[in-house]
Amino acid sequence: MEDKLPKKFKDEWVSALRSGRYPQTDGVLHSDYGYCAIGVGLASAGKIKDINLFNETQVTGDMIEIYNLPFLDEEDPILEWIIELNDNESYSFNDIADWIEYNVKGV
Repeated sequence: MEDKLPKKFKDEWVSALRSGRYPQTDGVLHSDYGYCAIGVGLASAGKIKDINLFNETQVTGDMIEIYNLPFLDEEDPILEWIIELNDNESYSFNDIADWIEYNVKGV
């Protein structure tokens, strides 16, 4: 299986990760301390307001449906890898952006 995302979503996510606008944290999509890499993608490319990400620990089916992100899945392998890189491997947002560019096809 090839990992892929809509090109516009992928490009906006990578750009946001590299922008320096989002402080990095782990364990939650968004908190007082910052964002995880997935939270950055949902806030920037997914256009989900910060308040709706605050203290959420995972992407839910409701988020996918409400914000019209049918290309994501609660158990999406892309999301699982990015959680690993952000939370467990302590990759920087720039490193995660590089990983997305190299491993995820924009369609």
